Amino acid sequence: MNCRLAFFLGIIISQLNTNAQQVCPIIPQPLKAALVSQTFVLNKNTAVAISHDSLASVALYLQQQLLIQTKIPLIIQKRSTLPSIKLSISKKGRKADAYTLSMNNKEVHISGETTKGVFYGIVSFYN
Repeated sequence: MNCRLAFFLGIIISQLNTNAQQVCPIIPQPLKAALVSQTFVLNKNTAVAISHDSLASVALYLQQQLLIQTKIPLIIQKRSTLPSIKLSISKKGRKADAYTLSMNNKEVHISGETTKGVFYGIVSFYN
């Protein structure tokens, strides 16, 4: 009897996890997530725009990961008027590893309290 109960509880829990991941497939789960109807298209004209020189190393990491996954070479620059992935530091008084990831059809914006926060946002973005 206990084996059956454990089996059924396992199935129910796995279904709950599956449904939660469909809402926001990011681990660890963010404090807030919203589904948008717009799509950002990554192409050879997409740039990685950094707001500060301290973000150069995480921008390079993102550039390398996307090259491996998509075979699209992105350029890193200070500003971009083209569709871009923007990286910035935004001091909002949150934890050091906190980040915000937002997207529309013209840009992906990853901002963090620190470079570490921006890095975590990058990992969530390309995963």
